[in-house]
Amino acid sequence: MTDELVEEFVGRVRALKGKPCWSFYAGPSTGSCIDLDFGEKIPRVVPLLGNPNLSEDQKFYESEVSLYIECAWRLDSDDEVICGSTDSNEKDGPMLIGLYSLMGKTIEAVKLERPAFDLALRFSDDLVLKIFCDQTNLEEDDSNYSLHMKDKIYIVGPRDRIRFEIPSSKPPRW
Repeated sequence: MTDELVEEFVGRVRALKGKPCWSFYAGPSTGSCIDLDFGEKIPRVVPLLGNPNLSEDQKFYESEVSLYIECAWRLDSDDEVICGSTDSNEKDGPMLIGLYSLMGKTIEAVKLERPAFDLALRFSDDLVLKIFCDQTNLEEDDSNYSLHMKDKIYIVGPRDRIRFEIPSSKPPRW
């Protein structure tokens, strides 16, 4: 990992400021992992018509930026904990109900904390999504979270490791 890559990653994360959240993927088949879509809606080359659980936007559009979170996370308001990675992700469970509160909200501030690259995203209506990089085992090399963009995928791994991949032309995971 080079200082240049870290600076590039930090710049891309900070560029989330001002982008609205318009979609999320979560539920029984995803465990505690969530995927949030931000920014412009880009028409999909191949619509995702096979999954009845997807919204029309999810079937026909991909996002300018998506944030895939695999580590511990929590969504707070100024007054209460709304939901987190250990809540039930059943259809009407607290995780999905809480995540719906992010729909249409815009990121107003981004706080990235070293050494592990923990992340806090402050949304309109005083909602804060906190991401806790709890993957530390270098041998297993599990990801904490990743930032998916058209040209690059930035992956925050164990401890303070950042790497990137170039997106393939494979169909999306959903």
